[in-house]
Amino acid sequence: MRKHILALIALTSLAFGVQANNHSPSSARSESSRGNRHSDSRSGSKEGTHRDHLASGQQLVGKAIASSPTVMADRTALATAAARLKADQAAGMTMAIAADQAAVEAARRQLVADRAAIKEKLAASAQVRNDKAILKASQSKFKALKAQLQADLLAGNTAAVAAGQAAIEAARVQVASDRATLQNDISAVIGVPLA
Repeated sequence: MRKHILALIALTSLAFGVQANNHSPSSARSESSRGNRHSDSRSGSKEGTHRDHLASGQQLVGKAIASSPTVMADRTALATAAARLKADQAAGMTMAIAADQAAVEAARRQLVADRAAIKEKLAASAQVRNDKAILKASQSKFKALKAQLQADLLAGNTAAVAAGQAAIEAARVQVASDRATLQNDISAVIGVPLA
């Protein structure tokens, strides 16, 4: 029984730890390095401005779920229930532990159910599915153009470099536009604005 309680507390702590890590400076550095992989030496500071536009459709869905007021309230309820359980255990209040465990489990189930409901709602939207496919295609084109530019630079093909850079910039703008469209449509479906 004690192992079960500790497992629930660990699960809750892990869930909130992952959420906190998503906003930590080290996570930001990791995100920055991921964005920089899409940059060549000539793009300079533009990459910092545009790397967020390279987020996948799935990342936007995750952001939408995390931004949901319902999910945020569920997380708070789960954290509160877990804290109460932990406090009662520390105080030796054995009579309250069973009720606390039930409250933690109920809060966890509610969080899972609400997250699933939002995912289902987004999956049911033909517009969101279409937007995700378009974004994926434009990101693939952008990456292919970057790879071609690198190959041209290595081969010393100076005639192709200028045209390649122009094509990359146009593809970057298209990715940003496609991402914004998907973001707006996700917001419309779930009723939560995404920053």
